[in-house]
Amino acid sequence: MKRLKLEGMRVIFKNFRGEKGTYNSEGDRSFSLVFDNTVVGEEIGHMGWAVKPLRNEEGEIETYHLPVKVNYGGRMPPRIYKVSVSGAGQVLLEERTISMLDYLPIEYVDVILHPYEWEVRGESGVKAYCGTMYVVIEENELDLKWANFSKDDIPFEAEE
Repeated sequence: MKRLKLEGMRVIFKNFRGEKGTYNSEGDRSFSLVFDNTVVGEEIGHMGWAVKPLRNEEGEIETYHLPVKVNYGGRMPPRIYKVSVSGAGQVLLEERTISMLDYLPIEYVDVILHPYEWEVRGESGVKAYCGTMYVVIEENELDLKWANFSKDDIPFEAEE
């Protein structure tokens, strides 16, 4: 199975810090990508990826999401960049800084996923691992105002 490139994706169920939860063991970093187009979500699922339904309050399938693992312990750690469109550029996040994404508002991501094909007790599937990802952070008017700030821009003198 080939890797999968997805662009302009929404992110839900963020757990970049690897906190233990109902569906997660301690240290397992993960997130899910939402398919805004249900047909695309179904097609990705038919390709073998572990796509899961997102249901509304009535129990009807609204759309699909794809759980993604973030593993820094493997032979190829992910390259995840935090991107600011206001001029702050891109910053490569490391294992010790990746948890900041749990607290930042993500506008969208572009990502390349690596497949991991598994088989256990007669069942099989494809788990998605993050390879390369660019995370575009949602910026407000103050972020935009102060994006290119330098100390020469201070309109007053500090008293000593």
